[in-house]
Amino acid sequence: MALRHLQTGETHGDISPYNIICSDTEMTLIDNDTSYAANGIARYGTPPFSHPHRSLYLEPTNVDDYAIATLSTILAAVSHYAKAKQAIPQILRNEITKHTLSEAIRVATDKLREVGDMAHLEMALTIKGSTMRIERLKGLIIQALATEDCVTEVKGEI
Repeated sequence: MALRHLQTGETHGDISPYNIICSDTEMTLIDNDTSYAANGIARYGTPPFSHPHRSLYLEPTNVDDYAIATLSTILAAVSHYAKAKQAIPQILRNEITKHTLSEAIRVATDKLREVGDMAHLEMALTIKGSTMRIERLKGLIIQALATEDCVTEVKGEI
């Protein structure tokens, strides 16, 4: 879903778990009514999946990078725990809020470093920065998809 979205070149503006529908085979991004491309409004997205300084950016370019990297980082960590048949830490199982995001990213970063998931680790380290733009995001998503032997099913785990 993230790669499909990045390839369109459009800006959604409010990527969060609340705007993603999961089926057995794919994820679909919904609620495009907040899209910059659709109507030019500059809403600030759903915390914590919106960059903390987003309101300072006037251009919509790369506004979705932070949300995509944040969600991808957390989901990758959950998948790695599930693949290893390890208990998924509660911080990754609960709803992520702006108050718990830093700790969730820290736990995810530790797991990504442990398993050597370099693409997601780079995303995790980048989202801690002050910029919304993640230079290599599309390439990192492609790298993550290419190196992932299979996505572990975690439906029953969360």
